[in-house]
Amino acid sequence: MIGCLLCASAVLVHASAPLGDVWCGTDGGALPDLWQQTVIELEALEEVPKADAWGFAPGRVNVLLNKFALLHRGSVKQGPQTMKAVRGAMDALGKLRPQLVDAATTTNVSSFTQSVAQVRSLMDELYGKYLPGSLKLGIAAINPALMLPASPTLIVKATAPPLVSNQTVQVDLRLRDAKGAGVGSLQLIETHTRRLHALMIDPMLEDYHHEHPITSGRPGDFVFVFTPRKTGNYLMWLDVTPLATGRSEAPQAVIGTVSPTLVIPARVTQMQSKVDGWQFDLSFDRKKVVAGQPVNARIRVLDAQGKPCFALEPLMGAFAHIVGFMDDRNTVIHVHSHGEPPHELSRSGPEVPFRFIAPKSGFLKFFVQTQVNGTVMLAKFGFPVEQGR
Repeated sequence: MIGCLLCASAVLVHASAPLGDVWCGTDGGALPDLWQQTVIELEALEEVPKADAWGFAPGRVNVLLNKFALLHRGSVKQGPQTMKAVRGAMDALGKLRPQLVDAATTTNVSSFTQSVAQVRSLMDELYGKYLPGSLKLGIAAINPALMLPASPTLIVKATAPPLVSNQTVQVDLRLRDAKGAGVGSLQLIETHTRRLHALMIDPMLEDYHHEHPITSGRPGDFVFVFTPRKTGNYLMWLDVTPLATGRSEAPQAVIGTVSPTLVIPARVTQMQSKVDGWQFDLSFDRKKVVAGQPVNARIRVLDAQGKPCFALEPLMGAFAHIVGFMDDRNTVIHVHSHGEPPHELSRSGPEVPFRFIAPKSGFLKFFVQTQVNGTVMLAKFGFPVEQGR
């Protein structure tokens, strides 16, 4: 799957694996990302007593062991001495595992805290075994060749009745190739459990919807329903990967018949979002987001009682789906949380890491989907993107 794709009318950043030097969202097996994932798992264990999340602790200990195994494999280029150090730390953690699990099972705060502190000491000692800079996040440079506009191969047309606030509507799609032939679902590659992802937003960038069109008969004809919260037209992008090219595309269309508004969307910086009493915090590894520069980000989730959440469930093959719209109304970013697609019984939190690249300056609205107990929650954020040099 492509790392970054600039289309004629839209930008789609949607990656489940990196390509070349570009990092746009979900990771592969690069050492800095593996290290970050391992540290986040350790931080989660440190928060177990505070969150009273004892039931999740044994599983997270096993996840931490798996992360150490990935670190061991990812340390090949660091040389045999570093690999030996990772192996030693992994063996030490394996010996601590029964103590950690027993302390979690018996809710022995003192024993659990001491054991986790030993793991932290192992990590701190291991950190010094790597070559300087090898674990630094965001060091990958953007490959300019991958940022060049690609020739789109797909065109989409959307047909629907006039959109009225809070009234469910059916949208018919016609997906065609450059020759006008219909492109059916069997000609598309499944990404994140679906072959088609429809990303929609009103012109003021406030009401976001993520739907999955299904075939309606003839190849290239699809349909879905959604309930807009605004009256008027909506902007839509399809996140789609044709089998013929294996390259992600973002064909764009307008749903509705009302002329686009000329009002500029509000530029209000928002790094915290409240959803039904739950709190979502967005943070970056830098003070400013600059166009064209990779940003390492985290979403931190607190439940309605203000406790760190350990119960995030997989949603479409990831623990978080992040879609961003820039205020030019022509640019969309679609990325996912780090890590391999989790097992359906896996759980995560309280922090979920991801990476993105804002392709241009302006203001970026972020919409983050997570799931707990089968309920999808949508957190909203907004922040400026400065011009790169």
